[in-house]
Amino acid sequence: MSGFRDPEPAEVKARVHKLAIANALVGAPSLPLPLPKFGVDLRDVQAEGSGIDLILGSGNTAFACVHIAPNAAGGFEVATRETQPIAVRFRASTEKIRERLAVAITNEKWKTAKLHAKALRDLPTGVPLSHFRQLMEGIEPRQGLVRTGFGCNQDCGFCWQSRQWPGYSADQVRTWIEDLFAMGARDLTISGGEPTLDRALVSHVAHARSLGMRNVVIETNAIQLGKRPEFAAELKEAGLSRAFVSFHAADADVSDAMTRAPGTHAKTVAGIKALMRAEVHVIANAVVTRDTVNDLPNVPGFIKKHFGGSGWFGGLSISVPVLPYEYDLITKVIAEPEDVRESLRKTLDEAEKHGVLVFGMDGPCGPPLCAFGADRRATDLSPKGPVSFRTYVKECENCAVRGSCHGVQPDEYTLFGPRAVKPL
Repeated sequence: MSGFRDPEPAEVKARVHKLAIANALVGAPSLPLPLPKFGVDLRDVQAEGSGIDLILGSGNTAFACVHIAPNAAGGFEVATRETQPIAVRFRASTEKIRERLAVAITNEKWKTAKLHAKALRDLPTGVPLSHFRQLMEGIEPRQGLVRTGFGCNQDCGFCWQSRQWPGYSADQVRTWIEDLFAMGARDLTISGGEPTLDRALVSHVAHARSLGMRNVVIETNAIQLGKRPEFAAELKEAGLSRAFVSFHAADADVSDAMTRAPGTHAKTVAGIKALMRAEVHVIANAVVTRDTVNDLPNVPGFIKKHFGGSGWFGGLSISVPVLPYEYDLITKVIAEPEDVRESLRKTLDEAEKHGVLVFGMDGPCGPPLCAFGADRRATDLSPKGPVSFRTYVKECENCAVRGSCHGVQPDEYTLFGPRAVKPL
């Protein structure tokens, strides 16, 4: 048993809503449903945007869908889309199905189907529960993490999440917080998406502290906190210990291009200042990507200038991206290994020059130790164990610091091969 009091799997509820949609639209008593008159099966139902897709197939292969959506005239558009080459063999049948649906769909049928389609879209099907709650890998003593959802007011291309993934209720999030405490976690991170978009965030923080969590941290871009400085004070009063703030570049244009959210760099800076005024401890986190790798050495100087006068600023954490959700962006996201090594060396020099502490580079979200020469300014070379999202490759076998390293991101090694590491 996992120790988590999880809800009923979303897929179970999804099957109920899919069958209700199919029943409302075509009178289907079950799914999948053979359609012997047409020589195909109604295999599945999907809620797609404002419309509904009826998935057609044969045997184990889905090859086409019939898309139904309301139109401006008060009727319905019904169109077919082929998704596999084999669909050409069944084109006559799918066209007949489309024609019959075009005259059979009524407003009453659609009203019922629409209600179930909305419920279906709101279910987090296909999203592993570990994305919502987990004991954090590679970190001791035990620390817990919950995510309130995946919506965000930025759209970073390097992000591994979909902005469209639905989430769970505030009650379920609090249940998971209780479960993590029962499993031994005494430090909690609340993340997203962007957790400050969740109206229940203050109550989540307060609930965690009431259980006995020593430290409660939020992972945030701080935009909302810059817009509403009183929000930072509310979180502090609820018991917030620290904010781990996404801050990827000193140059606003570089940052705004990376986050695909123009004008938000300045709002993040304002949010960091609001947190510090509320006496919340802040650590900035920079993710090194192809967009930011050359600007990274400028970040310590920016930090010193804008945040260095406050005792509530703790330092800079440096991370590397994992496989992005938009997979076609991978070559635009992951920087060349040689550029990363040069940038990290310069960044550590600049951090030392400006008196900025650097964290995280030897952690499970940081680069392999060889990317910064296992520089003792960024690692104590303490023993590290394997984590599920990093790997040791053959080049690691004789590396002098292998026992203190979590290894390399598999996708980085796939992309660059042996260039991804430089054993010491």
